[in-house]
Amino acid sequence: MRNSRWLVFAVLSSLGYGIWAFFDKLSSFQSPFLNNFIIYGTAFFVVLILVRPRHRPPVSALVSGAFGGVINLLVLIALQSRLLLTVYPFVAAGGLVYFAVTYATTRPAYGRLQSLGVLSGGAVAVVGLLISALAYSSDSAAGHDLSGGELSLVGVLITISTGLWIYFAGHAIIDERCEPLIAGFWILLASFSVSALGLLADLHSLAAIELSSAQLYPVGAGVLILAGEMFSYYAFGGIRDSPTFARSSTVAVLSNSEIVPVVLLSLFVLGEYDLLALLGIVVLAVGLLILNFSE
Repeated sequence: MRNSRWLVFAVLSSLGYGIWAFFDKLSSFQSPFLNNFIIYGTAFFVVLILVRPRHRPPVSALVSGAFGGVINLLVLIALQSRLLLTVYPFVAAGGLVYFAVTYATTRPAYGRLQSLGVLSGGAVAVVGLLISALAYSSDSAAGHDLSGGELSLVGVLITISTGLWIYFAGHAIIDERCEPLIAGFWILLASFSVSALGLLADLHSLAAIELSSAQLYPVGAGVLILAGEMFSYYAFGGIRDSPTFARSSTVAVLSNSEIVPVVLLSLFVLGEYDLLALLGIVVLAVGLLILNFSE
């Protein structure tokens, strides 16, 4: 059981991010810059209570946090523009960026057949996520506030930022041997700094704040994004002594699979049945099995 704790953490990260996505959507009633600041301010305040690092931060952790802050800001902008279609599919596609960067930088010593199995398994897993994400988000394609060019730009930036966020987080923990909690501190500090810089571009939103119970939504999103991120980092910590491309890729895919708990919660709580979205989850599971058994 101890050897599989990393997988438990990876699954819990997916659950945490799934519930975070729900709170992120509820937070879209006000400025995305302000919401991003509240969300990462909450997450960083909580982690600040838990840890006080005494050493210089790993550069990878700071880079990961910067991309993390950018991701959530773009997601909030997309949600405020009523374009769910820009969020889940492009987050899911971040796994492809992770595969490409990790495979290019680590150059795992696989034979031709093994390489084919590992890469095809990873690709199948991401395709499964994309199927679920597109099926769940398709009804939101109409009535958005973004032009085609803006839509493409936001989507591509979400995909690239998502892949690089999880890549640099894994690099800080596995390669730079940073403890997961310490890495989380520096990553969230960088994300909070990005959110603070973003708020400078929208200072007038501060004057429009109306205190109400709705302000608790971004606070809740901050707590949940902290939970999701920490579970991801502890999953990487669990494979640090015996890292493989398949294991790290599994962590990366599950860390970007918030669509899975969203679909399942919609089914069991709201009674919303989407066969294609459920099929995507099955394809995801098959892809992860192929990925790990190939190695």
